[in-house]
Parts: sequence; structure tokens; C-alpha cells
Amino acid sequence: MGWIMQVVCVQYLPYRTVQRSTMERILKTTSLCLAVVGLVHGVSAQTGGAVVALAGPSFSMVSSDWNFYTDHQTFRSGFNFGAGYRYRLSPHWSVQAAALAEQKGFLIDGDIAFTDVNGNLYRNQSMTIRFHYAYFSLPVLLRFNTSGKTYTCATAGLVPSLLNKASVKIPGLNDPNTGEVLIPASETDYTEDYQQVDLGARLSIGAGRRINDRILIDLNLEYTHGLMNMWKEGAYKDHLLNRSAALMVHVAYALKSGTVASATGTE
Repeated sequence: MGWIMQVVCVQYLPYRTVQRSTMERILKTTSLCLAVVGLVHGVSAQTGGAVVALAGPSFSMVSSDWNFYTDHQTFRSGFNFGAGYRYRLSPHWSVQAAALAEQKGFLIDGDIAFTDVNGNLYRNQSMTIRFHYAYFSLPVLLRFNTSGKTYTCATAGLVPSLLNKASVKIPGLNDPNTGEVLIPASETDYTEDYQQVDLGARLSIGAGRRINDRILIDLNLEYTHGLMNMWKEGAYKDHLLNRSAALMVHVAYALKSGTVASATGTE
């Protein structure tokens, strides 16, 4: 008796491979980072504002009007990092802009059903399909914080993003009895199927401490909800929105000694 394999969830994936230069994406991201860093340094030197380093783990999923995504997905863990500039508007209010590399995406858990030639179920084996998105983001946030050496803070604003790469990773699957490769491992680039620009709304709450007359450190819990359909028009029928949370450490450094309180509003 022979056996045939029926793929239950992989059949939903489009298998059009898009060729895209990795070096081109690296050069584009590097050029944008260098431009932002140069601008931030020039402005900070003149105003006495604070340069901010940001880093932390992220957890992302998607919202969709297709139940296949919402019923089977789990979050993807990633890491965000970057640098920015914080400028004080008043004792409690400031504006913060940054340039970040952000990892987003989601996972889909599905079953591979093995049947005989008559369609009778032989066994199920689970598989996790990974949707990975790499973004270069430029959040612009309005920030509020309380006074004092130890303070609480909150931010709200918009996050425009540029897509560097979108890919789908499928793990390999072997027959446990014979070792035969049933599904080869693969990673397919779908960058051209997605909008190159995304926009999200971001909210955060946090707490921090002023270390000395130059340095502030705070921990922030952020949530970002996408406002634009990720698919290009006509690519697919469903509507897809990014959703992500991150636990970010912000380290603010005043370029002029003694100005950390006036630059960030924590006096």
C-alpha cells in the first residue's frame, strides 16, 4: 500500500519567488541611518537636547479579516534598536523622534495530514510557518513625564516605516520512519507583494530615573497598531495590519553638561 501526503495549511501560501538584492536593502538602510544620525547630532549640538539610544525585545502579530490568520497565528518575537533625539517643549512635555530597525511578523501553526491512497487519515504532524518582516521605522512621539529624580512617562504618536524585507520560512519535514524528505525547508521572499511604506499609531507607558546631570534611563512598554493594509493593492483579497508590543530601554544623554533636566523635562 502506498501513501500520499495532503498539505492542509501550506496550500494557502502563494509560491511566487521574488528576486531582490540583499545588498541593495543593506545599503538603503545604512544610508538612512547615517543621514538621521548626522541630523540628530547637528541639531542636538545647537539646542542642548538629548540623544537617546533605544533597544528591547518585541512581540508582533497581525490583524486580518481572513480567519485563517486570526485562528492559527501566534506572536513572533524579535528585537528592536536604534537612536533618536528628544527636545523639551515645557517642564513636562517633549518631542522625541528616532530611527529604529524593527522586527515584526507572526507565526502560523498548522497540521500536515498524511493519508493513504483512499484518503484515509494516517497521521497528523504539526508545522510552524514563519512570516518575517524587517522594517526601518521613524517614530515621532509626543512625550509626557512627571518631575523628580524618579519619574513616570508616557508617549503617543505616529510611526511611519519602510519595509526592508518580507519573507516566509517553511521548515523541512521528514518521514519519521524512512527519513525521506517530504517537504524541503525553504525561505521565500515576498517583499514585492507588500506595501513598501507602513504607518502605525504608537502608545507607551514607562518609568525612569535621572542618573546624573547628563543621563536618564527609563523602561517603556510600547504598543503599535497598524493603520494601513500591508498588502499591495490587488495582491491578495484579505486586509492585513501590523500589531506589535515592545519592552524598550531608553538611555538619554544630554550633549551639554548639566542640561539633561532642561532637555528632557525632568527637573
